[in-house]
Amino acid sequence: FNHTICITEDYSVWSFGSGDKGKLGLNSEYDRNLPTRISALPANVFITQAACGQEHSLLLSKQGELYFMGDTWELQSGVQSDKPVLVPTVLPNFQDITHICCGAKHCVTLNSEGTVQLWGELYYHRLERPLPPYVLQGLPPIRIISCGYYHVLLVDESGVLRGLGDNSLGQIGVDCVDYVKRPTKIGIQRLQPRPISFLSQGGTHSIIKEEDGDIYVFGDNYKGQLGISGTDTKRPTKLSNDLSSIIGARIRRAKSARK
Repeated sequence: FNHTICITEDYSVWSFGSGDKGKLGLNSEYDRNLPTRISALPANVFITQAACGQEHSLLLSKQGELYFMGDTWELQSGVQSDKPVLVPTVLPNFQDITHICCGAKHCVTLNSEGTVQLWGELYYHRLERPLPPYVLQGLPPIRIISCGYYHVLLVDESGVLRGLGDNSLGQIGVDCVDYVKRPTKIGIQRLQPRPISFLSQGGTHSIIKEEDGDIYVFGDNYKGQLGISGTDTKRPTKLSNDLSSIIGARIRRAKSARK
């Protein structure tokens, strides 16, 4: 999106870029061209992770506390309001959080037991029944979470990949519907599927890596961001082995930009 949050070795947090809706946590909505320390955080709070949405941000402390700042209109803070949150504010009802991520207007957390909670807006479907945060039920323990603009990918403890949210460009990897309401397994066409070890998402495309090193892509390919010929693909498509020969080394990890 259009703002950045940095965490230093001594756990201080700095932000810069667009200050719309207070997402920088600097008690204003002014833009900042240079990194500015978020001084509103208590001295005894040690931030270990940050996640940025379109107009909101999340911070996770070493103690497992979740802090929010920014726009609240689409329930990004769990409560709808017309007043943005200008400084980091603790969100209640979260315990033992280990990982966080943000989409355009939604948030996702993972706790130490592998439970996933999400809230906000996924595409045009508000996650407000029951009231947020919404706990994803009926899943094995999850170990990896990742967000695109309006879609979410999950990897469970066995390495099985699931997705939900906007699938209009195939970014969830299923070819039957444009919107996936519940976490749905994403199949990879091969004789012996391997556990997923890493995943990354752009705004409307996704990249996954299996434990054996094979990389699959799916979703929007308008600008060639999938690294394959043609347009969008709604099924996971293996990147050609030629890619490694072009680069000159075996690919260890891939990362997608937001667009």
